Amino acid sequence: MIRIGLQRFRLHVMIAVLLSVAMLPNLPACSQTTEQAYVPARITQAINETSLVTLHSNTHPLAQARYDRGPAPLSMPASRLLLVLQPSGAQQAALATYLQSLHDPSSPSYRKWLTPDQFGKLYGVSDADLATIETWLQGHGFTVNKVAKGHLAIEFSGTVAQVQTAFHTSLHSYVINGQQHWANASDPQIPTALASVVAGLAELNNFVPKAQFIRAPSGVYNPKSGRIEPTYTVGNATDGYSIYLGPADAATISDTPTTYNANHTGTA
Repeated sequence: MIRIGLQRFRLHVMIAVLLSVAMLPNLPACSQTTEQAYVPARITQAINETSLVTLHSNTHPLAQARYDRGPAPLSMPASRLLLVLQPSGAQQAALATYLQSLHDPSSPSYRKWLTPDQFGKLYGVSDADLATIETWLQGHGFTVNKVAKGHLAIEFSGTVAQVQTAFHTSLHSYVINGQQHWANASDPQIPTALASVVAGLAELNNFVPKAQFIRAPSGVYNPKSGRIEPTYTVGNATDGYSIYLGPADAATISDTPTTYNANHTGTA
């Protein structure tokens, strides 16, 4: 089974923060400082599958024609996709105020945290909108696996054929440096009626992020100089280590009586 999803997704920083909070386990709260507010439904139009909006920045940059090896099998599983939802403008403003108060010792909300359930009731998508989206997904044959407690994400699974029909894109095979990947060839689309609630789709490819760091030479901290100095040692525990030495280093290690070894203690 090929898993397509949960690899990379570009959203506004606030959405990323909200999602991370929304997916937290149900930890106990110290106190709830805000009254449980009624969250009105924002999906107020009938869902029209011919009136669509594009979810931009949802195509991987390596999904290029030069790497394309053709369409993915329609029956291939597309597992654990994540429909990322967004709060309203008023909710975002209220959340920003609340987050600031959490770190203000003079505020009555100082360090009074919310559970994910409480977060969802205040800053997440309404129950009515969640039900509408779930019904829409199920109508396209998807299985809804889980709704985040924070009401900002819905995890679902299906097949390539269902994804292509529901989100009006196509999934292809891409071969890069001898490795096969699966990805959508164009940005997905959703009905306009859902646009006020749906922020994006994470994610229709299996490109795995790779570390961009470059390992620096190993070293040790010298307390006398206050600096990190090279150890001139390379290798690993499996293959062994190599130590780069100059004449003075070799003479010192071997305790050789030469002018390079000022600390010679032997008589030879």
